[in-house]
This record gives sequence, C-alpha cells and structure tokens, in this order.
Amino acid sequence: MAATKRSSAWGGWPACCLILLSFLFVSISALNEDVIEDVNKQGLEKLLEEHDYVAVLFYTPGHESDLALKELENIDDDTDKFEIVFVKVNDKKLAKQYGVASFPALVYFRNKTPVIYNGNLHEEEKVLDWLTSIEGLEVADQIEELNEQLLERMINEEDNVAVLYYKEGDKKCEAVLQELENIDDEADALDIKFVKVCDPDVLEDEDFADDLPKLVYFRNEIPLLYEGDLSDEETVLKWLTANKIEGDVIENVGGDMLDDLIEDEGDVVVLFITAKSDKCDKVLKELENIDDDTDKHGIHFVKTDSKQLAKSYGVDEFPTLVYFEDGIPNIYEGDLMDEDTVFAWILDQQQQETIENVNAEILEKILEEEEYVAVFFYNDKCKNCDTVLAELEKIDDESNDAGIHFVRTNDKDVAKKYGVKGFPKLVYIRNGEPLVLMKMVNESEYVAVYFYKKKNCPDCETILQELENIDDDSEKLGIDFVKVEDDKLLKELGGKKAPALIYFRKRQPALYPGDLKDEDTLLKWLVSGKESGNDEIEDVNRNSLVKLLDNQKFVAVYFYDKASGESAATLRELENIDDEAEEQDIQFVKIADAALAAEYGVHQLPALVYFEDKNPSVYDGDLKKEETVLAWLIKQRHEDTIETVNRDILAKMIKEEDYVAAYFYPLDCGEECDKILHELENIDDDALAFGIEFVKSSDTHFGRRFGAKKFPALVFFRNGEASLYKGDLMNEEELLEWMTDLDTMESPDEIEDVNAALFKKIIGQQENVAALFYNENAKACEKVVEALETIDDKAHGADIDFVKIHDEKLAKSYGIHAFPALVYFKAGEPTIFAGDLRKAANVLDWLLDQKNPDSEDVIEEIKGADLEKLIETTPNVAVYFYSSKDKESDSALADLENIDDDTDTLGIAFVKTSDTGIAREFGVKTFPALIYFEDGEPSVYDGNLKEEDEVLQWLTLQKNEDTIENVNKQILEKKIDEEEYLAAFFYKPNSKECDKVLEGLEKIDDDLDEYGIDIVRTHDPQLAKRYGIKAEPALVFFRNGQPLLYPGDLKKSDQVLSWLTDDDNRELPGEIEAVNGKLFNRVLNENDFVLAYFYEDNNKECSRVLLELENIDDECDGLGIDFVKVKDEATSAKYGIYEFPALIYFRKQSPIKYDGDIEDEEAVLKWLTSDQTIDIEGEIEEVSKKMLEKILVEKDYVAVFFYDKNDKEGEETLNELEEIDDEAQNLKINFVKIADNKLARKYGVTSLPALVYFRKKYPAIYRGSLKEEEQVLEWLRKNRYKHPELSFFMYGIGAITGAFVLYTIFFMVCLRDSKKHDLTKKEL
Repeated sequence: MAATKRSSAWGGWPACCLILLSFLFVSISALNEDVIEDVNKQGLEKLLEEHDYVAVLFYTPGHESDLALKELENIDDDTDKFEIVFVKVNDKKLAKQYGVASFPALVYFRNKTPVIYNGNLHEEEKVLDWLTSIEGLEVADQIEELNEQLLERMINEEDNVAVLYYKEGDKKCEAVLQELENIDDEADALDIKFVKVCDPDVLEDEDFADDLPKLVYFRNEIPLLYEGDLSDEETVLKWLTANKIEGDVIENVGGDMLDDLIEDEGDVVVLFITAKSDKCDKVLKELENIDDDTDKHGIHFVKTDSKQLAKSYGVDEFPTLVYFEDGIPNIYEGDLMDEDTVFAWILDQQQQETIENVNAEILEKILEEEEYVAVFFYNDKCKNCDTVLAELEKIDDESNDAGIHFVRTNDKDVAKKYGVKGFPKLVYIRNGEPLVLMKMVNESEYVAVYFYKKKNCPDCETILQELENIDDDSEKLGIDFVKVEDDKLLKELGGKKAPALIYFRKRQPALYPGDLKDEDTLLKWLVSGKESGNDEIEDVNRNSLVKLLDNQKFVAVYFYDKASGESAATLRELENIDDEAEEQDIQFVKIADAALAAEYGVHQLPALVYFEDKNPSVYDGDLKKEETVLAWLIKQRHEDTIETVNRDILAKMIKEEDYVAAYFYPLDCGEECDKILHELENIDDDALAFGIEFVKSSDTHFGRRFGAKKFPALVFFRNGEASLYKGDLMNEEELLEWMTDLDTMESPDEIEDVNAALFKKIIGQQENVAALFYNENAKACEKVVEALETIDDKAHGADIDFVKIHDEKLAKSYGIHAFPALVYFKAGEPTIFAGDLRKAANVLDWLLDQKNPDSEDVIEEIKGADLEKLIETTPNVAVYFYSSKDKESDSALADLENIDDDTDTLGIAFVKTSDTGIAREFGVKTFPALIYFEDGEPSVYDGNLKEEDEVLQWLTLQKNEDTIENVNKQILEKKIDEEEYLAAFFYKPNSKECDKVLEGLEKIDDDLDEYGIDIVRTHDPQLAKRYGIKAEPALVFFRNGQPLLYPGDLKKSDQVLSWLTDDDNRELPGEIEAVNGKLFNRVLNENDFVLAYFYEDNNKECSRVLLELENIDDECDGLGIDFVKVKDEATSAKYGIYEFPALIYFRKQSPIKYDGDIEDEEAVLKWLTSDQTIDIEGEIEEVSKKMLEKILVEKDYVAVFFYDKNDKEGEETLNELEEIDDEAQNLKINFVKIADNKLARKYGVTSLPALVYFRKKYPAIYRGSLKEEEQVLEWLRKNRYKHPELSFFMYGIGAITGAFVLYTIFFMVCLRDSKKHDLTKKEL
C-alpha cells in the first residue's frame, strides 16, 4: 500500500513538470514576440529607396489600430522571408499623400509604387497571401518584378509561370522587356503568370546568366526555355499559348534545363528518346497515360532527345527510362510498353529504400561529382546478392544523410577496374580513389601496387603480363600484389606517370626505379626490400610524407643530407630504435629534402621533428644518443608535453592560428624554467580545449620582439596580436583564466570566434552574452558576420560580450537548426533573435532591449571617463552638452529625444552630458550645444537645436557624406598643439563663395586623410586676424604648429591638394618631417634621395636619437636628401624593420640600411656621401649640387657627366657611358651624373651632354664623342695616370719668372759691387 501511494505521489510529477514547462514556454514566447518597427517620414523614404517591397501600416493611437497591429505582427517574420519590409507609421499628413483616408490602413509599395489593401486587416493570413501573391504584385501594363523568394513560391504554387530573366540597365534587355509588356494582359487571360527577375542571387545560379535576356516557361515546375527571337512578342505569345494547351503531354526539356531540374527537384523521371523513331513514339504514347499520375505523387516526368545528355548518363539505346532521386539515377530495365508496371516501379523508387542501379558512365559521373560513394557489385548468378542488397537498402537513407551515395552495378568491366573478382562485393570510394587499396596497405605489412592505364599506354599491358609471372612468388613471400588505374594517387605517392610500381613496406611507399619488364630483378628488389625493411627507417618523398601526416597521428621524421657523413652516422644510430618507436605506434621515416625541412624552420641537417596531429616539435638534443632520443619520443607520445618550436614554426603558427600561447625560456635557465614548464604542462590540454595552441621556445631574441624583457616569459597571440602575461607563471590556473578571459582574447572591430568549451565558460561567467551561430562555408553567414562586426564595439560598450561559434551540435542543443542565428544569453538563459540579422542597427536595439527590457526611450546620460571612452571607441557619437539649471537646455532636449531612434538607425550613438569639465575641453562655454564625433574627431553644430529635423539632417550628412569638421577656437588650438599637419579653413556663414570653396575642399578630404593631413573649418574672426587673414575664405596650413597661408585660388581643390602635400610646404627648418605610409610612398616616388628614420612612440631611445639627427636635417636638405621620419608599422614591416630606431637611405627607392652609431650625426652625414651609399653597381650615380661639392672636396679623381633629363641624346649617351662605370671604379675614379645646366656652365661647359674630369678639383672637359665609350675610358685612364705637366703658357710664365729672379739677383750683386768700387775710389 505504501509503495502504491509513493507511486501515485511520484506519478503526478510528470504532469506538474509538463504544466511548468508549458508555462515557461509561453512566457518565453511572450518575451520573444516580434513587433513591427515604427518609422518616421525620413525613415520610410530611406526604406523605399533601399528596398523593392515595403508594407506600411498607417495607424493612429486607438483600439482599432491596436487590434490590427496585434494580428499583423503574427506575419512579420513571414514577410521577412519574402524580403518584404514591414513597418508602421503614425503620420496622418504622410498617409494622405498616399491616398489613405481612414485608419488603420495597409499600403504595399512595389518599387515605390503604392497599392492600398482593401480587405480585413484582422485576417492576417489573407493579408500575407495578398502581399506574396501575384495579385498583390500586379501593376497594370507592366510585367511584375519578383525577388528570389517570391519567384520560388510562385513556381511552386502556380501551374503556369513565364519568367523573363534580364539584366537591369542593359539596353537589349530593356528593349525586349518593352516589347513583352505588350502581351502581359494576353498572358493573364491565358492564366499564365508573367513575371520578370533581375535579382543577382537568382541570375548567378542560371547557366545563361551571361547571355541575357532569356524567357523560361514553367509548367508544373518543369522549365522550358524559349529559343526564338524575344523581340517578336507575337511569336512569343503563340509559343506560350502552345505550351499552355499541351499541358497533358510529357514535356520536352533541353540539356541545361534538364540538369537544373535534376539538381533542384527530388524526384524526376526522364525518358530518353530519339527523333523520328516509331518505337520511341509508341512508348511515349503509352507513358503519357501515367504523366498525370506521376504529377499527383510530386514526380516530374519529362522527355529529352538530347543525344549528348543521354551519352553523359551512358544511355546508348532508345528509348530508355531513368529515375533520378536527389540527382542519383536508376535505370528501368523492364518493358516500357507496360505503363502500369512502369508506374508501379516509379512509385517503388520514390517510396521504398532502394539502391540505384547504374551503368559505367553514370557511375563515372557520380564519382566526379560526389566525394563519398559506396558501390555494391553484384551479378545475376550470385545467390547471396539479393539477400545482401536487401540488408544494404535498409541503411541507404542513413548513408545519404551522412553524405555517402550508395549505388549498385553489375557491370563486369567496372568490377574488373576496381579489382573485384567475387560477388557480392562492396567498394568504398572517396574522391575517386577506392579505399580497398588503402585498407590493404593499412592491414598488410608488404603490398606491391602496379599503376597502369588501359588507354594510351602501349607498355602497360605488356608489363602486366610479365608481372603476373611473379604474382604467385610474391604471395608465397607474404607480399600482396595488386594493380590500380589511378594517376592522381600515383602522383600523390611520388610517381610521375603509368606504368609504375609502388612498394608499401609497413605503410611506407617506395617507387621502383628499375625496368618493370625485368620481373626477376623486380622480385629480388621486393624481397630485399622486405628483408631490409625490418631494420631500416623508411625513406619517403615530400608527397608521401604529406599523405603520411594526413593519415598517421604520431610520426617521427628524420631530415638528413645524403652527402653528409654525419647524417649517415646518425642514421645508423637511430635505426636501432626504429622498432621500439613502432611499438609505441610512432611511425619513423626519413627524408632528404632540405627545402621541406626549412618550411618547418629546420636549417641545419641532420634534424629530428616529431609530429602529433601534424603539430611539429623539434628535438634539440644529441641525435647520436639514440636511447635519449627514444625516451624523448615516448615522452612526446604519452605525456602532456608542450611542443618545442623554433622561430620559423612559431612565426607560421602566429600567422595561421587564432590563439597561440608561447613560453619563452633561456637555455641556461635551469631549475626555475623546468618548474614553470612542469606547471604549464598541467594546463596544456585545457588550453587546447579552448582552441589555444601552447608551445615553448628558447629563442629569447624573438621573444623580445613582442615586449618580453625578462625570461622566462609567456606571450599570448590572438590573431597575430601579442599580449605579454605579467602575472605569476607558477600559478597555472590564474594564467589559464587570463588566457581564456574574453578581454584577453578580444580583437577590436571583430567578433571573437570561440569553440564549445570556451563558449560554455563565457556564458557561465558573464551576465550578458550575444552568440552568433554560423556556418563557415555559407556566404550568407559571411555577410551577416560582416554586418554585425560593425556593432561589436557598441555591444561591448553596453557590457554585452559578443562571440561567434560554428558548432552544429551545440547549436541544436539550443533549438537552432538553420544558420546564421543569434542567441542572447542573460545569466545563461537563451533567447533567439527572430529578425533580419543583416540589419545591424535593429540587432543592436534588440540586444540593448534584452539587456535592459524596462529602459525608457530617452537620450542616455554619460559623464567623465565613460564619455571619453565612448568618444574614443565608438566611430559615430553625438553629444548634447546641457546645463541642468537652464530651461532652454530642457526644451531643446525634449525636441532632440524625438530623433533618438532615428540616430540609432543611422548608427550614431546619441548621448547627453552635464559634465562641464569635458564641455570646456571642447570649447563649449554656452549651453546647450551639440558636437558630433566621427572616429574621435569633433564637429560643432551651429544651427538651432530646437529644430530637430534640421539637426537630424545635419547628423545624417555628417555620417554619410565626406564633410569637413566644424570646430571652435578651443578645439582648433588643441588640434594645432597635438597634430603635426593640420589645414584650417576659415569661412563666413551664409557666404556663397565660402560654400563653393567648402564643397571643393570636401572632395579632397579623404585624400588628405590618407596623407596624414587633418582638415577642419572654423568661423572665428578674431582667430583669423591672428594669422593675418584679412578676408574669408582662407586656408592656413599648420606644420607642428607653424602656420603657412595658402596663396592660391581656393576654388581649385586639386591645386590645394598639391600645395598641401608638396615637400617644400611640409618642411620646417631644423625639423625632420613626419610622414605616414602613403605620404612616404609619394616621397620615394618624387625624390631620388630619401633618408628615412623609423621610430616608435613611447621609446626613449627613439626620442633621444631624433634630437641628434635633427642637427643634420638642414645639411641633408643642402645635399638634396629629403629627411623624413616614419612610425607606420606596415611600412616598417615592408622593409624588414622590427627593432627601433632604424635609419634607411633610399637611392632611387633602393634601400640601404645604416649599421653604424645612429646617435653620431656626423658619422651619419659622412656615410650619406660615402662610396657605400653612392655606388650603384652597373649605374652612374645621380648626385645633387651639394653632394658633388662634397665629393670634389673628399675625392681626388671624379668624372662628372652633365646632362639634361628631357634630352633623348643625353639618355642615349648615358646608357653608353654606364658600360664603363665599373672600369672607372677600377681606376679609382668616382663616376657621377648631375642634371644641372647652371653648374655645368660654371665649369666651362657650353652644351649638354658633357663630361668633365676633376683631378684634385681641377676640371678638364672631354672634347671627343661621348658615345664612343672606349675612347672616353682611354681618355680617363690617361688623365688618371699622367704626371703633372706644364703647358706652354705655364712654361712661358716660368721662364719669365726665372729670368726676372736672375736679373734681380744680377742687378743686386752688380749694384753692390759698384757701390763698393765707388767707396774705394772715395777713400783713395
């Protein structure tokens, strides 16, 4: 009795649970109800511009409208499926424009043409039928336009549909359309629905997409293509009429249309016939008696006289009947004149689980199209075949669901091709390759496979006969011998073409190198291979290794050099552990392929790489210690070890994997690193479960590149971006928590892709999670992901974690069976989004509603750091600055809240703030004020804030157009201080001239952005006077705060752009100009000599070096070298720069890296004019005037070619002289060229081109023909080695000077003697 009571008590629980579940379901359904979106006038106009089909419910607040709205919301999702946008509007004035006199009323817009619904709005099913039926679409004297969904519905529901496929805007299509609209009413009278389609989604699936227009008539869903002249509408009408009358016959369908029918429809019967055949005509007449019966069962019955199509299905006898189920053909083998038996067979094919019977041609076609095919081979004499077939037919449907096509055949030639000797036999084929062979290779230790061809191979049959002589001997030796006709597999295994023989020893393939006609030698090779194979590591090639890694989980690969003695010695040691490795299920192979080794980062041979699930780990110990190697392999195989990788492998993983954790440790670290590694290996599997690849590397230099300074260290990479872990590496649980935290894994502007384990962790820890379930191979999913990534940051800003996941099993657990799908998890409880996922703004609104279901529709208040973060992280933000004590602020706010929803639709976050501190930062002194921020750049609204429509129009313009931001004095001064390049346009309001100039400047706004130049506009007369502006409009260019007034015509925007980006206007004395990536490319294109300083922000060394280098900026300018600084990551990476600072000199865009002391500016300056930077092999170097002067001071022997860049003769001469540039270098003569006519005249050159040789600064002009380069070289050689000689003139001067000196001496001596003589006389 007690037991009975307990049973009764427990028996009530299921009922209670059912009631509770029903209640929960109803509650959740109530929360999930879809509502028709409310739009205003502007919103409706925008929808009509963007969508072909829009249904609008015009309503007024009241009981009647509420009832109609409640009913119509039941079909909102259904209209979405047909791409009909359903909205509601509360605007009487707008409703009257469309002829609405009473409310509620439904107006349906097709391509902006309105039609008012005259039925009962409370009968939502009838409303839906009207919206999606041809009647709802009909427009007088026009062929109705349909989208993909409506076309599909019409073809499915209507018996007779004529579809014109055309291309919008195409003249030929438009002309045909105009003609055919003349017979639209006649087609209606015949009860033929005449429609047109230009939807790209429909056209791309049609074979005739490149040959439009085309007309297709669908009779009971069977397509018939019109092949006449479409511009002859009368003939088209006759053709439609004829096809309408012949509705009770089996339709004749052409090749492409038949292929489409077979592909699109589940059940199709095709009668293959030939024209003018009495037998075919008789069979056709009989079978037309069952045409209507097949239609009733949803089976399409058609005929075709296409011989080419028949041949493709192996049909060579006519008539032949073939039944296609989901594209798989089954040939009828009975009497076609017995229509009742034929009909019974057709129904049996449709209703019973039968395996299709195919011939050789059909099987070949199936194998080309399908990846997995199971073929059941049988013959008519086989006793067990029917029994086995009956069993196999029980799993036919399950096989189809698994993507495996099951067929049967009794074709002897096909059986022989696949090595089938006895019946019944089942062969499983993947991508055309029979898995019988691979099964044998996996099960037998020794298999010899002969690859041959039946056609175009004269030797194949001869060799086959020879090989059959050793088949028995091979079998006695335990070697299985098979033959295969498979070129693709042969090439994968390293062979080139048939005939060829591949010998598998323990699953390792080896190509026979000898003569296949010599069967005795071949047998000896097989025997020796079997005997030696027990003690040798198998040799493989690249293709074999790739296949091995695909099929085997644990593989050890020994990379070696055949010519290396060390490789051979190491190999002998490793072959001692080959068997032990095999016992551990580790496949041990060797390969002599240095290029493949390099792909895995192995550059020094020999080397050993262990692969587990294709993931490589490099052995870094002594390979000759085989016992240690074996212990390492066993440890890798059985323990949770973190793989060791080198730099190349790690770089490849960072590039290819979403998440990588890299543990960097120094080799001499010792016990500390071992302890940490032991802890980290405890979470290796957990990390992998979350989709994180965990590796270790001793390349600390590589680790420093990602911010690691002290080792050991851990760097986490997400989609290539590095994050350094700053916590305790011994606390592995804390590390795992950090790595799997969504903030760590998050990438900006991208929805994080997570796996099931990480997803469950996130929804278990986070309060609000949005999860997009998607199919990675579906284009529709790609578009949705792209759309939703535009709201990822906004969702994150609202504390909603947004992730995406492709896991079908997990999706089904939440009731999701179609992709893409969005599910919102609030505290782990799921709610599925039922709207259009491509409308990101609507999705964001829904997410915010799910997070705060009771929130009011007001402009949100944000202050302080939250507001600054919003402006910084959100692309489009409108901020209303107000004072809580100001009545005008309250009044304007009430008006602006009317457009809050509209700004949401535009994708603009509208917020308000009374934070006076932030207001002052942006120069707001009077309240209220409105500033729009685009990517953080402010633009001030200077209109009336109470005119909300004007405000919305202004915000729309700012969001959708390329407008120049309007700023006040404080914002402009802040920008001048902070930005390197800023263009400020000073204007006057209500000035036509200023408006015209502004329109031109907005055309170059994007171009200036690309060059790193910000442009703004401002109306501030006092500020204009400060910069010497006397009248607006005017443009001032600020370079690091220094102003430069534009002197030209502002109406010519192209000239303004050239002036702003000109090198001369960018340059400032004593300062190195900063350029972005695009501007740097322009500098390189426009200047032959460019010195680039690559640096990064927040780097003290970079700042210190920059101060030193700015001391030589003017000297570089003097040398004609444009000195710039670059901090663009992409540009740095392009030239292989990853460590900063760095200095590169570009001569005609050829980079030369400076390896000296970068802080020694004098050494840098000297290097710029050194031989290292000036010499270009095979080319005479271009120099500037200052460079030449410096070279003449520093070099004793210089040859200078003066030329004119626009002179063809100069170019031709230059080409000749460059032939002797290297010889001049050998003579230690510096050969340079310069295009400077003025400088040439200074050295006595009267015409160009000319050659001047400087010997210790003294010039000599070459007077011969410059095109005779050998003579020029000889002249240079003579001038280089001649001794100093004096000319006649110098001899003359010397002689006169000598004579004068001698005369002076003579005179002085004689005069002194004369004086002495006179004195003597006097004394006497």
